Amino acid sequence: MIARSLLLAYVFALSTSTWSQVIWNEDVHGDLSGDRFNPTSLNLGWGSNVVIGSMGEGDREYVHFHLAPGMELSQLRVLAYVSTDPLAFIGVQEGTIFTEPHEGANPGNLLGYTLWGPQDIGVDILPRMGQAPSTIGFTPPLTGSDYTFWIQQTGDPTDYSLDFVTVPEPATISLGIGVAAILLRRRARQTR
Repeated sequence: MIARSLLLAYVFALSTSTWSQVIWNEDVHGDLSGDRFNPTSLNLGWGSNVVIGSMGEGDREYVHFHLAPGMELSQLRVLAYVSTDPLAFIGVQEGTIFTEPHEGANPGNLLGYTLWGPQDIGVDILPRMGQAPSTIGFTPPLTGSDYTFWIQQTGDPTDYSLDFVTVPEPATISLGIGVAAILLRRRARQTR
């Protein structure tokens, strides 16, 4: 009975957005780093991880995310975008720093990028980033451990909110279900 309850709780937890948190709010925590060699470093938790920021003309923000083992970045949703400038830039590289300079960046060294704005509110822009021309490219989700994002506005001041959504990797789900199944079998043998 206990093992069955654990299995049901585990499956339910995986099937819902288990956690939603604001991991950085520039009004509370200060400005995200403008130094590509020293980005703001944040750990992503399970589920929804919201970053709230403001940027103005020429403002560059670099943020490094660490994914724990068994976790993958499945979505990057635009939650808010308030500006008179309809477009901002976001790019991503694998690793703990951003190697490309803001001027003369070589797209071939980027994992992906896209332009985004108010038309993208509620949209997952991660797939579009992975399909950007002349980049390394990727198909979501992003697995591995470290990714650094470059967020920039070259025009008018912009307030934004981005949601970095993580889920368990399929192997982690299989392992959890397998462990629960073993517990159920052991429990069934003990009750015979």
